[in-house]
Amino acid sequence: MAKRYLDKVDLVSGPVFIATMLWEARTLRDRPQREMGDLDEWTKDELAFTPDEIVTLNHNATVA
Repeated sequence: MAKRYLDKVDLVSGPVFIATMLWEARTLRDRPQREMGDLDEWTKDELAFTPDEIVTLNHNATVA
């Protein structure tokens, strides 16, 4: 079986990823939380997610 080596990008990306996850967890922990039950009075229609229509961009169009 061939031995796999880690290059510099692999060695750096692991700790950077871990650091960003810890930073995000700390940020979210310190952020004020929403009260539970604040959506109890909402109707089904108000809670329904209606995504925006996808707008296609014409990449051949020229800007005047």
